[in-house]
Amino acid sequence: MLEPAGSGGGVRLAELVASLSLATDLGRGQPMEHCIRKTAIGLRLADLLCLDEDERTATYYIGLLDDVYCHADAHEQARWFRDDIDFKAKVYEADLESFAYLLIVLRKLGAGEAGLARARRVAAFPARGLKEVSTFLHTHGRLQADFAARLGLPRVLTDALGQSYERWDGKRVPDGVRGDRIPLAVRIVTLADVVEVHHRAVAPRLPGVSLRSVPVGISIPSSSPSFATTPTTCSPASIARRAGTP
Repeated sequence: MLEPAGSGGGVRLAELVASLSLATDLGRGQPMEHCIRKTAIGLRLADLLCLDEDERTATYYIGLLDDVYCHADAHEQARWFRDDIDFKAKVYEADLESFAYLLIVLRKLGAGEAGLARARRVAAFPARGLKEVSTFLHTHGRLQADFAARLGLPRVLTDALGQSYERWDGKRVPDGVRGDRIPLAVRIVTLADVVEVHHRAVAPRLPGVSLRSVPVGISIPSSSPSFATTPTTCSPASIARRAGTP
């Protein structure tokens, strides 16, 4: 039984979604609680931007439901790259429009195949594989938006989930939306996702730097688990405290 925030019994929707995100971590080839950590970073950014409760709630749910259907194309990706989870983990290393990403794709194409078989796989990818990749992203966005709608989340939030693969330059799917037309919560979560992965990779090599060492001060939306209850304020002093400055 799902219960709204503040009810006395049952399972809160926000807690269920947070638990579900652990499966997404595995499907993306990331350590457990990656989605939870990126959502915490997103909420910190939302607080610093003094966003209202609706935007912060959108940031929470998009952070946890983004890529919830990352396994939907596992068979197709495994056909091209053999290990679809490893490939999904590798794409964090480069911008998807960059030459570095192209090199990742070429190294992974036909992995495990030898000689002529691998050459055929690589040769077929420009005509068939690129189209399939675009289709994958369309499918992911549609499925996660439909799933959010079945959970009873508001239309503005489900529509935003459908646009979670757009790019600032308009070169992604489903609609080629660009710039400020991309929902703000989607932009925040996209940034937080990359920050979490790269911070985790770099921080162990930087003494004294860790996410735990940063004063968080996150205000969790009332419709999400009560990990913290600090009220959202927009005074300069409050923003400074959230940013960890004197």
